[in-house]
Amino acid sequence: GVFANPASAKAPAKLRVLYECAPIALLIEAAGGKSSDGVKSVLDIKNLTTNDRTQVCYGSVTEVKRFEEYVGVKYLPVGAYSN
Repeated sequence: GVFANPASAKAPAKLRVLYECAPIALLIEAAGGKSSDGVKSVLDIKNLTTNDRTQVCYGSVTEVKRFEEYVGVKYLPVGAYSN
């Protein structure tokens, strides 16, 4: 199974990385699952503020990869990912 909270043009990301996404991602990944914000692991997100928000997907490796393929960064604001 998976838990997904994707962002869209009409519904921006609601979950805060520092308080709501990262702690669960740590538990999921420690148990052998995967977390993603559409591009990378939630644990790899660098926070600029305590209020940074992101879309998220937690679950089995194959299901989270499917989330990345279908959703990815399609609905995130321009500039949200600068490598």
